[in-house]
Amino acid sequence: MGINVAVGCIVSFVLLDVVNPTVHYAHGSQLSTFAEDALNFNILQSALDIWGTVLLRASLLLGASLGVTWNKVDGPQRVAKSTSLILLICLIVITYTLAKLLMLTKVRTLSINDQPWLLSLICWTCASSLGVMLLWRWLGKDPESESSLIGDSSSSSGRG
Repeated sequence: MGINVAVGCIVSFVLLDVVNPTVHYAHGSQLSTFAEDALNFNILQSALDIWGTVLLRASLLLGASLGVTWNKVDGPQRVAKSTSLILLICLIVITYTLAKLLMLTKVRTLSINDQPWLLSLICWTCASSLGVMLLWRWLGKDPESESSLIGDSSSSSGRG
């Protein structure tokens, strides 16, 4: 598939990745949660930092997709070279999210109203980090190598 299809899928994923955690963090429609947690931030009781990882994921994916769109020759190669760094960042985000779950359950008992929202935010953060890794690898594939593989297989089957 072409670079434009990959970029379109990545932009759609980023939009979903921004909306979904925001709804989970705000408990549906209570947007005042952001202001309350920002003004009285406590790392042991707030999940604002988990929500903040969406900004990291969105900036990484949008930056890479813009770079690949503007420079279709060198862009995928540069994205492929930074795959290890992105893998490390995503694994750190997943580890931090799981550690945050342990901190939140140790310090306070989660009420019935908070528990599904928090657990869904944590699950989405881990799943989205895995999605970032997969999309990054897809964005880093060289479109010329895929077309040459298709051309090689069609020419070898024609000789048969």
